[in-house]
Amino acid sequence: MAEQKKTTPKKTVRKKKPGTTQTKKPTGKAEKPVRKVGIKKLFRGKTEQEKRERKAVRDQKRIAKLEKLEESYSVENYVTEEEAMGPAIYNPQYLKKAAFYRTCGMGVVALLIVFVIGMLLFFKDEITIENFRYLIRNVDFELRNELSDPGVISYDSNPLNTFAVYKDSLVQMSDRKLAIYDASGHSSYVGNLNYTSPALCTSDRYVLAFDRDSGDYSLYTGFNQSWESSTKYPISDVDIAKNGVHVIASRSKNYIGTITVYSASFKEMNVIRKNKHIAAVDLTEDGKNLLFACYSVEEDGLFTELMAIPVNSETPTVRLYLSGIIPWEVRWLDDGRFLLICDEGVKFFDETGKIYYEYGFSDKNVIEYKVCSTTSRIAVICREDNDTTGSHLYLLSADGTLITQRKFDTTVGEITFWHDRIILLSDKTAWQIAETGDTWRYDCSSVLQAAAADSDTLYLCTHTRVVTPDWKEQSDR
Repeated sequence: MAEQKKTTPKKTVRKKKPGTTQTKKPTGKAEKPVRKVGIKKLFRGKTEQEKRERKAVRDQKRIAKLEKLEESYSVENYVTEEEAMGPAIYNPQYLKKAAFYRTCGMGVVALLIVFVIGMLLFFKDEITIENFRYLIRNVDFELRNELSDPGVISYDSNPLNTFAVYKDSLVQMSDRKLAIYDASGHSSYVGNLNYTSPALCTSDRYVLAFDRDSGDYSLYTGFNQSWESSTKYPISDVDIAKNGVHVIASRSKNYIGTITVYSASFKEMNVIRKNKHIAAVDLTEDGKNLLFACYSVEEDGLFTELMAIPVNSETPTVRLYLSGIIPWEVRWLDDGRFLLICDEGVKFFDETGKIYYEYGFSDKNVIEYKVCSTTSRIAVICREDNDTTGSHLYLLSADGTLITQRKFDTTVGEITFWHDRIILLSDKTAWQIAETGDTWRYDCSSVLQAAAADSDTLYLCTHTRVVTPDWKEQSDR
């Protein structure tokens, strides 16, 4: 029997009549009824008049809200701090002390301002970077230490080593090097040189190093080289004052003797030209006056000229002519007096140039002499004609009076002034002699090459290091 085909009803589509809306039959799901929207509702609130009205309403609401917030912040709704905390209670004793300390603080600030202004006005020349570096000279990161043992100053051995004291530091100079060491053994400056005949001269401002043969010279502070120049001719003598004014005695192309004075800033202040040999020069401590001695050999014999002159003037205050002597040294003393050391002896002059005393060497063979302008003392080491091994010390005052003398069994060839005492060296032995004649002795294990002293500082130098002396008093005189 043939299987009967299933038949499915065909969907019929109802044609839409014109002017009617076709609706769908329900599909089993709930559908929202379609709302009819009128034309007037679509255009509600869209006109300019309605927009302005709605904006005015919003502005009124905002203003009302702000007025309400401002009313909530009104001071009438709050109490003051005094009303809340009650009346303030003050401590009269505390207020009195507070006012006192406030006044003291203002006074301290005022004194500090006055102090700073005073320092800038009266000590402006001392406010330098070199002095600031000097204050921090012991800071490890600023200084170099070449020593294996702290507190010991050591250096290379050199027969031309020369020593001096600069601001409590030791200056060591040879023909190849100049070094400055502080008391702890640190070096604040080390520089190379090329001198054949090195010499030193120091002051509170600079270290003046020069070469007698070539005429080269340099000025140093504790941390650097400040100036370098050359006369191109041999240097006979130099000197430097406390304020840095310095004088160089040399010669020039047309003159046998030329003395040039420089300021602390290395500017030329004066030039004195002579057709004579310059023997010695000396500046006063303030650097305002210059004293020099020069000599010439003429047909009538040997003639020496002494002249005292302000450093910035061409007119001398004193000019003297002496015949038959060879000048060795000239030095200022106190009160404008000065002296001349020559082959005849020591001649003392007053401020007008008149000789008021002479100390003759007679038959003495002079080995060494030294003048201390600070204490106005003159030390002379002599050897008698009949003495071939010993030596004799004579200490003179500014009046030419013999203060003390002492005889030694050995030759003493080094004189250094320290305080009111004299340091003498001979081989491995050092003597310390007071003006009263009291003597102290120190025996070193090494040969003592030199002694350098200034103010409270004393350095005894061997060929390689500085030693600390263990002085022992001697009873014999």
